Amino acid sequence: MDDLLAQLPALVGVTLGVVGTLATTMVTDAARWRRERFYDACLRYTTALRRYAQLIAGITASRRPGATTPPVGSVAGFAQLADLDRAVTDAWEELCLLADTDTVRAARRMRAAAKRLEETARVDAAAALDQDEWVEQYQFEPHSLGPAVGRRR
Repeated sequence: MDDLLAQLPALVGVTLGVVGTLATTMVTDAARWRRERFYDACLRYTTALRRYAQLIAGITASRRPGATTPPVGSVAGFAQLADLDRAVTDAWEELCLLADTDTVRAARRMRAAAKRLEETARVDAAAALDQDEWVEQYQFEPHSLGPAVGRRR
């Protein structure tokens, strides 16, 4: 019995050390897991936005002199853009759950800038389409534009 009482402080110390180590490890692992999830969410969000912006650059490449981005057709490009918008939205929701307020604000500004790019691409596509229709109408219906000056019949 005396031997057990002599060893009791050492056993209590070892037990407290093990419990403290386990608690510290759990807290550290949880913080690391959350931080890694946050970094993964940021990476997914920025990757989705980058793809979104690259597709918009491809859609507008034919209308930008000196563009190095491979051109993408407007119809196919805007269809792909809808899919990418869903990917951006999914990444955005995950980021909002894991990020702090400043990060969410910065991500919101990035998304607003991407949406402005899309609006510009859509307006430019509509303007280009209207201009093409006007040129086509002019070529096939010249008689409706006024008197035939210098035209032989």
